[in-house]
Amino acid sequence: MHSCFEGRFHSALSSDYLGIIQCVHDGIYIVDKKRHILFWNNGATRISGFQQDEVLGRSCGDNILNHVDASGENLCKAICPLGQTMIDGNTRNADVFLHSKQGHRVPVHVQTMPLIHDGEIIGAVEVFREIHKAVDIEEMMGLLSEQCLLDYLTGIANRRFIDITLDAKIKELERYSWPFSIALCDIDDFKTVNDTYGHLAGDDVLVMVSRSLTGALRSFDFVGRWGGEEFLVILPGITMQEQLESICRRMVRIVASSRIDTRESTSLSVTISCGATQALMCDTAETLMHRADKGLYASKRNGKNRVTIVA
Repeated sequence: MHSCFEGRFHSALSSDYLGIIQCVHDGIYIVDKKRHILFWNNGATRISGFQQDEVLGRSCGDNILNHVDASGENLCKAICPLGQTMIDGNTRNADVFLHSKQGHRVPVHVQTMPLIHDGEIIGAVEVFREIHKAVDIEEMMGLLSEQCLLDYLTGIANRRFIDITLDAKIKELERYSWPFSIALCDIDDFKTVNDTYGHLAGDDVLVMVSRSLTGALRSFDFVGRWGGEEFLVILPGITMQEQLESICRRMVRIVASSRIDTRESTSLSVTISCGATQALMCDTAETLMHRADKGLYASKRNGKNRVTIVA
């Protein structure tokens, strides 16, 4: 930290205040006008995985949090809430996806505030917290583990749990006319990942994709590992193709913006292709999956990293 700025920074925030916010559960970090990180609390480490010595002095957009919005737009290179706050002095709130050290995207709510000293904006503060799903995740995970319904590697639903849930959704459609759709997603060129980086890196990619998919979905949506590098997403309440396409495109973009660092210190990212379809009254699990698989095949044939809706 430059000595001139250091004095104004500590005048604006005393060491007592810094000690207090160090212990806050939410993530908090402070930047100067050039967006160099000057302070990073324990909450920021807990949520992102990045330690203080990995981020202090670096730009917040320098492959650290790398915020993207629901469409996959990189906010650090476009309309950054933190940067805008330092321009006009206004507080901002936004729901974004940050890049964790583990590679996956984490949905967070951020609030940015200007740091002012002697009437001059000298930096900004960002507070961020995880957007939790509506259910108690730990309680649910414990129950599902006991029932052997979770995939051993990714921690999401396994094939058995998918079959049970899909069957239940079909029965709900038949009895109560409750609509739903499904999306079958496959990691593009996954064999190349395993052949190039090894199966351990391949496992890390599977975990990254599963977590990014979970973060991109609504709280009541369902995602499971269908097998190998395929994932099945069940989307309740979808009544229009535009809704289905919007959610699927968000999944594709969020996964594409995620990355991991391999054991060879190489940054590795992947894309997914999706085939999606809305459930019909006459559907069985087999007919529904057949249409989704048909859409997935079309996405692969037409260039990958995309979604195809099959009616």
